[in-house]
Amino acid sequence: MVRFDFPGYTRNFERPKTPCVAHQPGGEAVENRTELYTQRVRAGKRTYFFDVKSTKSSEQYITITESKRVGETDYEKHKVFLYQEDFDKFIDALHQTMDFIKSDPSQQEFRHAHHQLTESD
Repeated sequence: MVRFDFPGYTRNFERPKTPCVAHQPGGEAVENRTELYTQRVRAGKRTYFFDVKSTKSSEQYITITESKRVGETDYEKHKVFLYQEDFDKFIDALHQTMDFIKSDPSQQEFRHAHHQLTESD
């Protein structure tokens, strides 16, 4: 189970393990990894994927992928890998960033949307 805590927003994620094998261009399996959870967020032309995976040594990590449609059938993807030892630092930085945005008077619309999101959970 992975738990994300943001001010006024807490969510636990859990999903059964399913095998996931990465392949290189020739079709050979690179290494076995276990995908534990996937969350998709659609945002206009972009889609964000939050994936929790496990290494061979059973250490969990998160990949955050931005997928943007380019043309009719192609996608441009950008990926960030977040390793377990950095989870706390990442969450702290995200909290501080959200606090900065919420304290900016020009971000009234963001605060209103964030308030609605946290009340609906």
